[in-house]
Amino acid sequence: MAVALISWFLVLFSSFHGCYAQIPPNISLGSSIVAGSNASWRSLSADFAFGFYPLASGLYLVGIWFDKISERTLVWSANRDNPAERGSTVRLTLPGQLELRYVNGSTQLIYAGAAASLGSWEMMAILY
Repeated sequence: MAVALISWFLVLFSSFHGCYAQIPPNISLGSSIVAGSNASWRSLSADFAFGFYPLASGLYLVGIWFDKISERTLVWSANRDNPAERGSTVRLTLPGQLELRYVNGSTQLIYAGAAASLGSWEMMAILY
């Protein structure tokens, strides 16, 4: 189920490339997001975002949410049972995997899919 949702997310990010060519379509391999930084990777339409979703407890979920509405609505989460602390990172690895690294050094592989080429979400997309 998680692979299907991540694949959907990757396809969603890449599907608008032709319509929004002025927006950079690539997220470079090795790029990362830090919990608490308010950074995220947005879809080309800006309807969705991927990153750390803050919880009332001060912890964070790695997830996908609707980003254009005033109250962000979480669509999917990778670590619902083990929220991350501020300073944890999610990284797009060189082989094209998404890895969550907690501040204590433990890791969780979020997406182990196909290898990426040139860091493009378009190249990572797998249709199921």
